Amino acid sequence: MSLAWTALYVWFFRNTPIEHKWMTAKELEEIGVDTVRMKSAAKGKTPWKEMIQKMWLVTFVDFCYGWSLWVFLTWLPSYLKDARGFDLKQLALFTSLPLLAGVVGDTLGGVVSDFIYKRTGNLKTARRAMLVIGMGGALVFIVPVVGTENPMMAVALLAASFFFLELTWHDEYRFRCCRHGFPACLRISDPNHGKLPSSVSRFCRTVGSGHRGCAVYRPDAKSRRPSGIETS
Repeated sequence: MSLAWTALYVWFFRNTPIEHKWMTAKELEEIGVDTVRMKSAAKGKTPWKEMIQKMWLVTFVDFCYGWSLWVFLTWLPSYLKDARGFDLKQLALFTSLPLLAGVVGDTLGGVVSDFIYKRTGNLKTARRAMLVIGMGGALVFIVPVVGTENPMMAVALLAASFFFLELTWHDEYRFRCCRHGFPACLRISDPNHGKLPSSVSRFCRTVGSGHRGCAVYRPDAKSRRPSGIETS
């Protein structure tokens, strides 16, 4: 199914309306497409150096967030079952607790970031603060999970870690999409290349999501081999 969807996408999708053979001149005029400007931009060179300078940090943040997010989304139930001994009835509750903490973090992150911006008037500080606090907090709380023997404490630490990770969501998104006030945001003069940085960022999120391994586990008491680990 994925391959079929990919083939359909490659066949049907175009970067701009003027490249699609189904678009008529009347339709282009109706949606306000400047065909002359787009054709001129398409002939220009891709500003790779400028793009890399402004996108490397965005890409790194997106990779870290994507890797961490999908560890929680895909690995948490099996970890709690295999490594922490929760039964199926308990899994429904204790799997949802870290995710609920993430929902709170999603909301609070944007609120706090905007509050900092209103108080300081400094957009860089407001956006960077939540990224640093969120990523740092997620690391601080995920590491002790390895050593704790108490399953309930492990759940609490995982919930705290996911809460801090999700504090970054609004600013991580703004980090990629904003257009002013932040050094890593794109200010590439050629508008036709705006799609390239977005593609780079999304590709890195995909890499982070697709190449993940779980470093948090408890050894099986009998075999002394890791239990509850998944890699993909």
